[in-house]
Amino acid sequence: MFKKSSNYWDNKWKTALFLEESDIARDVFEFLWEKRWSLLDLWSWNWRDSLFFASSWFEVESFDFSTIALEKLEEFAWEKELNLETIFWEIKTYDFWIDKYDYIYACNSLHYFSNKETKEIIEKLKKSLKKWWYIFIRVKSINDIDFWKWIKLEDNYYEVWDELKHFFDMDYMKSLFLDFEIIKLNETKRKHLVWDFTEIDTYFIDLFAKKL
Repeated sequence: MFKKSSNYWDNKWKTALFLEESDIARDVFEFLWEKRWSLLDLWSWNWRDSLFFASSWFEVESFDFSTIALEKLEEFAWEKELNLETIFWEIKTYDFWIDKYDYIYACNSLHYFSNKETKEIIEKLKKSLKKWWYIFIRVKSINDIDFWKWIKLEDNYYEVWDELKHFFDMDYMKSLFLDFEIIKLNETKRKHLVWDFTEIDTYFIDLFAKKL
């Protein structure tokens, strides 16, 4: 859930526990095991995937608007002597370099924006990716348990208090990448531990695509 203030994320990452890399990061690595080049990670979150890719010899740039998250990531990277840089910015206003990255990885980082903002951000990322290279995205699915609980702002975009969430379906995701070769597009179910330590099913849309 996206908070309108970065203070929420700063406070969260102060006490966050270190977790192993996500399942989609492992899937991406399996897909790219012979191609270890420059990778943009949106966002660093709790550091696990940025560190995983950097320890696997990718040249990682990790993007976030939480200073705490990036400071902790830099500490971990320095201790492990990893090839990793950080970018502190808000994604809606950041101008990514054109044709810079071999890979762009966005796990749970693009489902917080309006339809207009989402399209603008995706277009920036597509331009920043080198031709013939790859983008990997995980976003919340419309089949997720939270989909019907929120106040509707526009189609598949909801708010409760100061939290925002955009839910995706397969057709919408396809429409964002009509100019790419879609290699993989599927819905994924995962277990998620909630505040009372019970597990719930949560649903995502995963996309692997190649720039043409």
